[in-house]
Formats: sequence, structure tokens, C-alpha cells
Amino acid sequence: MEDCGASGFDFIAYQPKGKQRDDVRSRIRSHAMKATSASRRRQNKADVELPTEAPGMDMRHCPHHPIPTFALEVTKIGEYGLDPIDLSALTSVHLGIRASTILRTESTLSNLLVCRQQSYFSFIPSRVGQTEALHNAFQCLRTVAHSTLAPFRKTSDDLIMKEYGKALRSLQCAIDDEMKRYTAETLCAIGLLAIFEVLNPTTGQMWSRHISGASQLIQARGPSGFNSEFDKSLITALVYPICIEALFTSQECFLDNPEWTRVLESAVITQDTFSDRSRLGVTLMTFMTRIPGLALMTFQLLSADTYLQTAELQAEVAKLRSLRSAIIAWRRSFNTALLNAVDVCHTAKDETGKRYELLAIAIVLHILTTRMLLCISPNEREFLEEEVQSQAAELKEIQVSVAGKHGRAAFLISQKAMTANATIATHSDFQESVGTGRLVEPWKLAKFLELAKKKEV
Repeated sequence: MEDCGASGFDFIAYQPKGKQRDDVRSRIRSHAMKATSASRRRQNKADVELPTEAPGMDMRHCPHHPIPTFALEVTKIGEYGLDPIDLSALTSVHLGIRASTILRTESTLSNLLVCRQQSYFSFIPSRVGQTEALHNAFQCLRTVAHSTLAPFRKTSDDLIMKEYGKALRSLQCAIDDEMKRYTAETLCAIGLLAIFEVLNPTTGQMWSRHISGASQLIQARGPSGFNSEFDKSLITALVYPICIEALFTSQECFLDNPEWTRVLESAVITQDTFSDRSRLGVTLMTFMTRIPGLALMTFQLLSADTYLQTAELQAEVAKLRSLRSAIIAWRRSFNTALLNAVDVCHTAKDETGKRYELLAIAIVLHILTTRMLLCISPNEREFLEEEVQSQAAELKEIQVSVAGKHGRAAFLISQKAMTANATIATHSDFQESVGTGRLVEPWKLAKFLELAKKKEV
């Protein structure tokens, strides 16, 4: 396998014959050891041991299959009983490094973890203890989660980074092994370490490197490599992080491809109405895969100050109009689903929250698409800018509606609402371009996306 590129996550850039570059290995080891050394200067050297034995699991609260006690023990820390499945909530709230400031508080994380989700975490218990990379990555994540949930018994930074270094080394070994490199367990380990970076960021770049590494590994496996339920749970959980990383690194997303679209569509759970893997949820994922490529082309056209009647410009306008129309059609389908759904009073609190989440994601996609369209379509600019302001106001209203009622939805929407804030904050910039008959200056779109990036990712 060839190196997938300099922008990738270094420790999964495989070299032929299993030989990794010395500088790559050095950076991996240095990353873990620098943090360890720093923590030793801040902490006393006494090791803090995590509990390894605890009362048996109450399986009435496990929505998936049982967790073997020989693989995972439910641990009690103070008032917290952390069931591994609780961590499933962290797989589908579109985590990014900016979310770490919010999540690294006891109350926010504990409120989020009570909202269990369908996710790849239901496949981890039977594999922990059998796959070293996955086992160590999960142990690493569990350690930092315990530390956040029980600040009065906070695990030392030294021990946390020791666990992280161990997880990185075992992941590297899996990548170097041709038999393990493309397994779902290896991809899952990368996903867990990306979540770890959000809960305990060591640098501002490692989350994105993990996501970049996962992206490379998914591409290398190819669409034919995602057939099992474990595979489908993994790729659907990683779609949004991969797309966000592509958007803010000015790249097209490889998932914007008919073959990958079919993979995502195969993950639909037909009996679900509002889950991430419902028809409505997966359709939004396919919309998101188109955003990075459309943004890249829009910037190229704006930077070139393209003549308004060029075929290239008109083709981009047509693509953006098509996506905007598809999002509006999705909203109609969503409204119909709401009308046919079980009365909210008789619906589980978490399912009600999922309705808000899907709607918020759709609004963000609508704003992004419409802002790009009005940049290159002068004749539509005035009413399109009014439309995005209306969408931003609606998203802010949703944020108020879920506050204090739906913990998981409130967390996700608090991130999404920052796109609304960026839209409102840049209104005057785009309003100045109304009636000019020209393309919008590229810095205006860049400013809008940068404001959204600083808050949302």
C-alpha cells in the first residue's frame, strides 16, 4: 500500500514490507512522551490505579447484546456507574476538537452519557480482550472518561498519557500487520482514539489526524469492504467528522461518490424513523458528503472572479440549486414523518431529541448550501440571504427549545447553532454584495466558514 499523502495521520501511513519511516515513528513516540514528561512536572509521581473489579452489570439497561464479564467490568467511581455502552453517545454527536472545552466537565459528560445510541460500541464488548489495538484504545478512552466523571478521584495525566502511548503503539502494530490493517477492529480503534482526543486533547491537531487516518483507511478498504453491521456502524459514525475535516482542509470528500453512497444507503435501518441510520438520517449524510467539494469549487470560482455566463460557473450553480432543492424536499419528508409519528407524549425522551437533532443538521446544510449559491448567483442573492437569516433564526429557536430538556440534542445543537451565529454575524458582509451583479468577494465566504469552524468543529 502506498503512503496516502502528507496530510494524513502519520501513524497509519504504511510503508512497503512493514517498515515504517523512522521520522514517523519518532513523531508518534515523541507525541506521547512529551505529554507524559509534562504531566510528571505537574503531578506527583504516585500512580493512581483504576478499579478493575465492580458489581455485575444490570443487563436490563443494555439495549444491545450482553457484555462478557471477563472482557469488561462495570466500574463504580463515587456515584457514577459507567457501563461501556454509555460511551455510545459519543459516537454520533459530531465531535470535534472545539467540543472538548464543553465536554471536559463532569455535568456535561454525565448528561450526555445517559443518552445511549445505536453505534459501533455494541460490537466492542465481544472484541475487547481479543484485539490488542481495540482493547488498548478502549481502555484509554475509559480511563479519561472515568477521570472526567469523577474529578474528586481524577486520574493522573501521567497515567492517562501512558495509556495513550500504549494505544498508539498497538495501533501502529495493527497497521503494520497486513492481516489486521483493514479490519473493522483497527478502524474502530482509530475512532476511539479520536474521541479520546476530544475528551483529553494533547494538541490542537491530533483529533484531525486521527480522522484523516480513518479516512485513508476507509478509502483503502474500498466500498466492497463495508458489509457487516459493525462496518456500517463505523462508517456512519465517521461520515460527519470526515466531511468536516475535508471541508476545512479545502478538499473534496471521497464519500461523494455513487459507490460510497450505496454503502451509506445500505446502512439504513428501515424500521427506524428518526435515528441516525433511519432513511432521513442517512439521506442527510449523503447531502453532507457533497458540501466539501461544492465549497472547494465555489472558492475556486470566486477567486478567479469568473465571468457570470461561463459553463463552469453555471454548472456549479446547477449543483448547488439541486442540493438546496433536495434539502427542501427532505424537510417535507421530515414534516410528513412527524405527522405520522407516535405522539410526543408517548415517545421516549431520547427519540424526541433525535427529531431536533436531524432538523438542526438539515438547517445547517441548508445554510451552507444557500450561502455558497448566493455567492455565485447575483440575481438570487437578495432573497437567498433573507432565507439563510430565517434559517439561522430557526436554528437558534431550536437551541432554546432543547436546552435543559434533551441532554444529547442540546449538546449537538449547541455546536450547530454556532453556524447560525456565524450566519447572523456576517449578514452585513453579504448584504453589501446585493445588487452588484458580480460574484461575492471570496474573503466573505472564508470569513463565514472560519467563524463557523472556530465554534463548531
